[in-house]
Amino acid sequence: MKIIKHITYIALTTFCLTGCDNISENERFIEVETTEATKCVLIEDFTGQKCVNCPNAAEEAHKIQEMYGTNKVVVVSIHAGFMGVPVAKGGLMTDTGNEYADYWKVEAYPSGLIDRKEGLFDYPAWAAQTYKYIKADTPVDMEISSDYNESNKTVEIKIEATGLESIAGKLQIWLTESNIISPQSMPEGGTNKNYVHNHVFRTTVNGTWGEDIQINEGESKEVTHSYQLDDKWKPENMSIIAFIYDNNGVMQTTTCEIINNNY
Repeated sequence: MKIIKHITYIALTTFCLTGCDNISENERFIEVETTEATKCVLIEDFTGQKCVNCPNAAEEAHKIQEMYGTNKVVVVSIHAGFMGVPVAKGGLMTDTGNEYADYWKVEAYPSGLIDRKEGLFDYPAWAAQTYKYIKADTPVDMEISSDYNESNKTVEIKIEATGLESIAGKLQIWLTESNIISPQSMPEGGTNKNYVHNHVFRTTVNGTWGEDIQINEGESKEVTHSYQLDDKWKPENMSIIAFIYDNNGVMQTTTCEIINNNY
């Protein structure tokens, strides 16, 4: 259990606000007491390169990560829907991302899931939702490591999960990439052809919805996978995201970079 030593901030409202609303920083954040954090929260940011408000959501997610640390908040930017540009046309939208957007009934961009609880939220509400769930106890601990083989661009992934309670759910493993230079429509108008996209969902390692996992209280389980990276991806900018979830939401999330995280 780790104590957050810096001051955190929480959004004043937990209501879902529209992406076009102009809300000042002072209206959305108030100072709160420091708190213990044992949970790593997953933010799934449904976004698109044609979405003018999506850069604001990306900035909001970045601020939340800065508050708690990247080991306590994991962000995945899922390009999808009518605001996305397909990979086949030089964009960042994937078929799997579209499948997720369809399942969660994403109709407005940007929209986000916070630990897959309470449905979709617009970005002004993400901080409050994150604060709510980062304080929660988690029924499972997770550790992740990787071993990358440069000669064949294959990454070996190892995940160890320990039940603090008995659990049954799904283990999902994703790959993301950051520092991608690609066009993006901007809030102030026009297109930034050199926009830096971070935390971009690239692929799933173990199927669209993951694999079954069941762990008894006090038991540890190890799961390993191997994945060969696409030649266009840059492994030095990539991360592995792993999380366990069930119908009630995400129980725990963990992440590591593909390179320099050897077994």
